[in-house]
Parts: sequence; C-alpha cells; structure tokens
Amino acid sequence: MAFISNASGFTLGEGTFNNIHANVVNIHHGVKHRRGEHDDDPDVELSRGEPTQRRTRRHEEEGDGLKIMRTKHLRLNHQLETGVRSEYLLHTGEIKGRAVIVKVFHADSRAREHLEETVSLSKGLLHPNLARIVGISSPTSPTHFIAYENGGWQTADRLLATALRDDLERSIVLGFKMVSNLSSGLNYLNLQGMRLGAQSFDVFLDINDRFFISLSPPAPSSIVNGSEQDQVDDPGSVWDHFNALCQKVLRSANRVLHNEDLERTPVDFDSPSPSNSTHPPSVSSVAPQDQDRQPKSLPNDKEELAPAPPIPPRREYVWRPTGLPQPLGTIAAQISRDLDVRRAIVHRLTRSDGSSRHRCPGYVREEITLAPSPADSAVVSHDTPTLQEVCLICHQVVDSSDFEWWRSVDAIEKGVYLGNLVAARSIRSLTERRITHVLSVCTDALPAELPQSGFQHMRIPIEDVDSADLLVHLPAACQFINHALQTGGAILVHSVQARDLFIRVQLT
Repeated sequence: MAFISNASGFTLGEGTFNNIHANVVNIHHGVKHRRGEHDDDPDVELSRGEPTQRRTRRHEEEGDGLKIMRTKHLRLNHQLETGVRSEYLLHTGEIKGRAVIVKVFHADSRAREHLEETVSLSKGLLHPNLARIVGISSPTSPTHFIAYENGGWQTADRLLATALRDDLERSIVLGFKMVSNLSSGLNYLNLQGMRLGAQSFDVFLDINDRFFISLSPPAPSSIVNGSEQDQVDDPGSVWDHFNALCQKVLRSANRVLHNEDLERTPVDFDSPSPSNSTHPPSVSSVAPQDQDRQPKSLPNDKEELAPAPPIPPRREYVWRPTGLPQPLGTIAAQISRDLDVRRAIVHRLTRSDGSSRHRCPGYVREEITLAPSPADSAVVSHDTPTLQEVCLICHQVVDSSDFEWWRSVDAIEKGVYLGNLVAARSIRSLTERRITHVLSVCTDALPAELPQSGFQHMRIPIEDVDSADLLVHLPAACQFINHALQTGGAILVHSVQARDLFIRVQLT
C-alpha cells in the first residue's frame, strides 16, 4: 500500500513511521524500500511478502545452493587460455576482493545451457583435486560465467614450463605430483561412475603445488546414440583416459616453453644406445648468417676472449603410457609416499641418434620421461635435435635432409652399391635395392650378419681411416663381390661414413 507525504505519527503492523514528507513509500508487511531502488539491477528480483533476510538469501542462491554473483562485482585480471572447449575462456579475477578463476562463456544462444551443463556435471562432487565452484552468474545476466575458488592458481602447463626452463629436479618432482594428483582425481570420478575423456578437463596448479581439474561436458561429437562414448564399462578405458590426460598436459607444457608442438616417442630403456662411431659428418654449429661475423683473430695478442657461457639444455616432458598395472588410487598413494620420503629419483640415460647429421657441439636435450612409477621413468639426454625442431645452438629448423642423407646409396655399377653404416643397418634400405650381400669395411655390428637375417655377409675388420690397408683383404673382397653378381644378387659395400673414394681406390 502507498502513503503520500505529510503523514506522521502512525503505526502500521510492525512499523512506526514519523514525519514522512515528499516521498512515496511502499510498505509490505513491515518491510519497506524506495521505489526504483533495485530497478536497474537485473540480478535481483524482489517479491512481495518475503522478509528481507529470506529474500536476500534467495537472491544470492539458486535452487542447488550456488551463489548468484553479480557481474558488476566481477573484475577480470588476465586471460589464462582458451580452455579445452571452444565455448568459453578462462581468466583470473576477483569478486568482491576474493580471488577466483572465471570461466566466461561466449555470448551466444547456448551460453546459459553450457553453463548449466557444466554445473550439473560438477554438482555433488567433493575431492581435493577437483576445482570447487563458488558461484555463477544470474540467469538474467548479459554475461554468463562460473567462478571457481582460486588459491593462487595458474594453468598447469605454464607452471610446468617454468619448471622445465629453470630447474631439472623441480621439473621431475612437479611432474610426479601431477601424476599423483591427476590419478587421485580421476580415480574419484571413476568411483562416482563418471568416465570423461582428456578433453573434458582443464588442469590447474596452485601455489602449494597441488593440481586441480575442472570439468566440462563431453563435446557433442563424443555422444553416440544418446550416450557418451567415454562412458564405457571397461577399467582399461579409465586408464586410457588417464594416460591421455597426462600426455596432453605435458605436451602442452613443452609447447608453451618452446613454441613448438612436437610429438615425442618415449625411448626404449632396454635398447642400447647406438655407438658414437655411427655418427655421420656433422653440420656446422654456426648459423650461415653468423659465419661472417665470427672473429678471425684476437684484437690484441695479450687479450683473451672470455669463453661463451654454456647454453642450458633443452628440456621437455615425455609421457610413457603403460598398461593397467594397478588401480589409479594405488598409483596416487604410492607416488605420494615416494614424494614424502624424497624417493622420486629416476635414473639417467644417454642416447645418440646416428641417423642425423645435424650435430651442433654443445647441444643437449633432456627428456624427462615420466610414467606412473619412478622405476619406469628416466631422464634421457640426447645429443642431436629431431626433425622440425629448432636447434638451440644454431637456431636452424632441422629438416628431412638431415635424416635422409643415408638414402643416397651410390650405385657404382649394376648390382654394386656403396653406402655407410646407417644404410647397412637399415633393412628398408637393403630390401628396396634387392640387396642380397653386404660387405662391411668396419668393426661395427649390424643385423645383416645374423644368420636369420637372410643376407650373406662378409666383414673386413679395419677402421674407416685413410691409413687403413685394404690390400691384404682385396682378393677375398673381390671374390665375395663376384659371387654376389654371378648368383644374380646385389651387394652393398659400406664403411662407417661412406668414404667412397677411399673404398673405390682400394677395391679397383
């Protein structure tokens, strides 16, 4: 009911009013507000007949108990990334001075639907490695968002990339914490009957080195006949999702640090490293555009140039997927115990790629190869960059020519080929040329000398150097070559580095 001005000294219900002049006051069961006080606030709806305390609580909560947060109280600080789905962006921000991570949905006709699907997916979940929703935008808000608690969070890939750049030991420890926390979170979701693929998770890391995951509904492409493809009653599928999520996060960290998206294959720890003697001629470690700028002499005979500081190694994460050795919960508990007693120590290996001729002195790549167990993990050091990688020494992109040099096997005459050790070790190189005999002028082992290989093999056990004397071996070598040709076969004559002139002169 409404009262006009100049009314005073009266009591109505629970309210007593005096000296009301020139104001129109609406009174509903003892609760009053000025007309127009909330008219411009789309996030608040007033209902007649509600006490103030109950009405305020209804304004701040939805039916499922989540707080409604007003857009005017939200401040975004900076964008983190696009998120695993294209429907939203992730930001750090504040709501009334409280730090939050904000998932802002794009302004389209399905924005509210995406928000409600995400909230429904997370409803009722409670786990230390799952991000907790602290509020959402109003249904009438022009911008739809979800606010998550924020204990100094950043996206996990960025902080993992920082660790890779700065410290090897921290990179290893942080990597195992990721394995432990993600396996714990996914194990909890699995126990709740939720089997979501890697693309349904955003992964964060807080200031206490704890990893969190926030959930997003599966993409429409993963829905088949009204059910999710990921919802398969198969324990192995849960393990596959865990492997895929770890690989996704670690590969993203590599991409953040190096601005390259290279797919790494985990090294086989049981295979021996190729001998250094298989290395092809190396390319120059000085970029072509820098060669003319190299000093030819010292400016003063008494002065010495200070040695250049060593270039830090290139570090990357590599995930080594495994089968289903034990439940995810057991993996999480075991790694957590190992970290508590500082037992997450991995062994170190060295590998050398004999098929690449791009060998800049000083190049080192440390691959932190992680698996669900420290026993299956290692730090593997490489001395050559891989295909499409930017060499940290010469800053050149490694192209296929650095790896295909072994293909240039020369045909000396019909049925007689000249090559190097890498070509001789390549079964594909031999079979493509229908080679039946292999004459090795070196001491290195190769598959063709094994009886089960199907090749006929002869070895001249001398080093590939100009001072080596082949004369004493010449009769036997010529006899072996003639036998290959007379039986309709083809022969590869090779040394370590295909010193073709040297071999041709000696065998002529």
